[in-house]
Amino acid sequence: MNNSSVRKICSTCRRGKSLAEFSREKSKKIGYRNRCKSCDKRYREANKEKIKRYHEANKEKISARNKRYQEANKEKIKRYREANKEKISARNKRYQEANKEKIKRYYEANKEKNKQHIKNLSDSYIKVRVRKNFHLLSAEIPPGFIELYRAIIKSKRRLRNAARPSGF
Repeated sequence: MNNSSVRKICSTCRRGKSLAEFSREKSKKIGYRNRCKSCDKRYREANKEKIKRYHEANKEKISARNKRYQEANKEKIKRYREANKEKISARNKRYQEANKEKIKRYYEANKEKNKQHIKNLSDSYIKVRVRKNFHLLSAEIPPGFIELYRAIIKSKRRLRNAARPSGF
């Protein structure tokens, strides 16, 4: 099916548009949403607070659904990330540039929590270190590697502390 030649009518604006102007949705009969992308965008902008309240009220449900999807689609996600490394990196960089103050406030608000993660060598802290140092995705981290890396960090800390002069 050629997306540019097939047309569909948007249920909101009632205009006939090419399929490229509609988002994919597997549950729909022809595999596309009923509302075009531009109407979807207008809806999201007009209902930001309503959508935010829904997400707040259903945080656990949404988190569980996302986790199920990630578990079921590990290979698909891995292929996407590998094929779009530059695109993802550019998006992350744009976000960081646009949200410097927000990121700074987050780190300030969670300073003690982060210190505890680092001190206790939590799994989440170790995973971040492994992903950063070995350029791996979470799904690519071999079983048992987290424990091995935790032991390495503990050994390095013991050596560093033993080499310090007393009183520090």
